[in-house]
Amino acid sequence: MLFKYDADAPVDVDAWRATPEAKRIALIKRYHVVELPHSLPENLALHAAMHHIVEKLLVEDERASVVLARLIDEGFSRHNAVHTIAMTVWSFISEAQSSGAEVEDDVLIEAIEALRVEETPTPT
Repeated sequence: MLFKYDADAPVDVDAWRATPEAKRIALIKRYHVVELPHSLPENLALHAAMHHIVEKLLVEDERASVVLARLIDEGFSRHNAVHTIAMTVWSFISEAQSSGAEVEDDVLIEAIEALRVEETPTPT
């Protein structure tokens, strides 16, 4: 099964799971370079890794998928909704790096569940 990444389309879960992580990240990078739905980020590797983290969360945790669907219903494209979730995940990663504390999954999910389009700057 061939995995193809498109930030504005849900991932094929079976193809996602059948594709090695490094290959998934490479395909996410390729999507941003070849498809170019927005200008390239300064750090493409980090950008692709954050997409990967969010997509993995969406595949593994139904609560995150519900939030993604709500953000889309509230007006974001799927790609912008992924960025919005990624910004929250990144803030938790940054805080964990600074404090040395672990990221608690339930606390992260609660923060993601609190996201609202009207309270979030449009991601790029």
